[in-house]
Amino acid sequence: IPPTAINSTLRLIALRQTMALLSIHAYIIPGTDAHLSEYIAPRDARRAWMTGFTGSAGTAVVTQTQAVLWTDSRYWVQAERQMDCNWELVRDCEWTLLENLAFNSKLASANRSLKSLPDNLVDKVWTDRPPLPPENLFRLPDNIIGVSVIPFPDLWPQRPENYRAQQEERIVNGIIRSLYSLCGLL
Repeated sequence: IPPTAINSTLRLIALRQTMALLSIHAYIIPGTDAHLSEYIAPRDARRAWMTGFTGSAGTAVVTQTQAVLWTDSRYWVQAERQMDCNWELVRDCEWTLLENLAFNSKLASANRSLKSLPDNLVDKVWTDRPPLPPENLFRLPDNIIGVSVIPFPDLWPQRPENYRAQQEERIVNGIIRSLYSLCGLL
């Protein structure tokens, strides 16, 4: 084990036991939080806790017999130094993993499917998980966030309604996909 790696043996045993109880054959551990944020709180660093790898891009998959991390070339050296011998590093892009899992006909022919679980299994085995950050949300003053973020600073109280009206007027439907986009409306 490299001196910079964590020993993931007990963590993997606990996760695999939880998976077996739920008849789960493979578990995907992304490097994001529930909102797909790029910068996450320590309590949401599930992939880092499980693998030891702290890079900002990568996805881990755990089965009963394998533990694999996919990441791109920016993080290959870092992943090799941070992961122990329980993990296999696949030198690839994150999207390739998801594309192969979602569209691979072998899943269907093997009577396998992807499904969402109500609880995160890593949370169930992470006994010393950091607490929620104690800070409350607050709005930064206009002089800090600047006009480039708020195109209508004089309409601040009406901004969400104004946005909705603009969308209805253009007959455009949209999905807010990130916290960053949502913050622009608040």
